[in-house]
Amino acid sequence: LQAVRDHGRVWPGDTVLVVGASGGVGTFAVQIAAALGATVDGIAGTENLALVRSLGADRVFDHRTTALTDIDQRYDLIIDCGGRNPTRRLRRLLTDGGTLVIVGGEGGNRLTGGFGRQLRSALLSPFVAHRLVMLMSREHHDGTDRLAELLSNGSVTPVIAARFGFADVDQALERLESGRSGGKLVVEVAGRG
Repeated sequence: LQAVRDHGRVWPGDTVLVVGASGGVGTFAVQIAAALGATVDGIAGTENLALVRSLGADRVFDHRTTALTDIDQRYDLIIDCGGRNPTRRLRRLLTDGGTLVIVGGEGGNRLTGGFGRQLRSALLSPFVAHRLVMLMSREHHDGTDRLAELLSNGSVTPVIAARFGFADVDQALERLESGRSGGKLVVEVAGRG
């Protein structure tokens, strides 16, 4: 919700591209953008194209067979949950004044941790024709209330890819690190009784 509504400032009729559209964050981003009236495209792996389409994406691109340079659309908002594409390539797909929101951390060094690309984008943003935003998730009640509304009216449905017992948390982490979750991964912790 923060990436789409707060940072992306999506309005009905806007064009949105979600990179990593089949992941835990991407599945929510596709649905929220569609619920807000945007035209949504998604990028995902072959095995998850149908899933992303079912969530409300108008067009879905297979990241294995479609290069960013092959996409003929310009977007008001790009939400990058994938982390594999250089910022300059994503910027080429933005409209003038468009926004790129980079979600989450990724490989980095000792100085920047997993936020090197995000920090570089934030430093570059004042000097380019686009807004480059790094998303740091934060709690806010308005967002929680709005998300609850979208869930209750059926506009957004969490995609649970798999459930793991607490003893299998290592398998859950391996699947998460593979980048091929196809939704949220749930680790069930037995309650004390």
